[in-house]
Amino acid sequence: MDFRLWLEFESKPLWLYHVTPFADEIMRTGFIPRTKHKLGAILGGAGDEAVSFTDNLDLAEGYRAGLEVFLWAAKGEYDIDDKETMMEIARKFGLNPKDAESSWNYANRNIPVVSVSPEWDEETKKKVEKHNQEVLGKTKLDRMYNFLLQVATYPRKGRLRMPVVMGGFPERLKEAKEISILKISTAPGHGKPGPQKLTYKSGEHEYRVEDVENFDYTTLNKIR
Repeated sequence: MDFRLWLEFESKPLWLYHVTPFADEIMRTGFIPRTKHKLGAILGGAGDEAVSFTDNLDLAEGYRAGLEVFLWAAKGEYDIDDKETMMEIARKFGLNPKDAESSWNYANRNIPVVSVSPEWDEETKKKVEKHNQEVLGKTKLDRMYNFLLQVATYPRKGRLRMPVVMGGFPERLKEAKEISILKISTAPGHGKPGPQKLTYKSGEHEYRVEDVENFDYTTLNKIR
């Protein structure tokens, strides 16, 4: 079929992009929604029944940059207590200095640390400081996640967009080695009709595809 003729009768874009840390697996198995995949190989904001895509390559590049931050944070490569680096990350993804500061403060709220009184003896001070260090260490990943979630959801300007990964750092994300962009055609081919169940979210240039089994997977390729 001539793609140009096909596009005249279809409102969906010819190419869709998906950002993932599991590109090699998807290349082998195809896209599988969470409800059908016990290991949850799909990350994205489409819920359990669908897979998220965008038709905007620039947006996909931005999500890739954001998910790379999530990846290295999940692996412990970033320290939430390194405030200067956290401010750089927030500014990179479009937050102004005031909003970056607010995001960092929000992530570090309600930490059960104890203020050290100058009136205490040295032994008590050391015990409290040790307690505080233990608390900060145990809460590092949670605080890091909360900070990135703030960056992802904060109103901001700029091309780069931090993706929202709900529920904390997935264990499988910690095992990933890189973030890739996959590209696939929505056109029919090789006995497949192309996806028919698409929902478009204009604010995010996001397509949520429920019938991913209808893709022509001969068009699937990794472009980054």
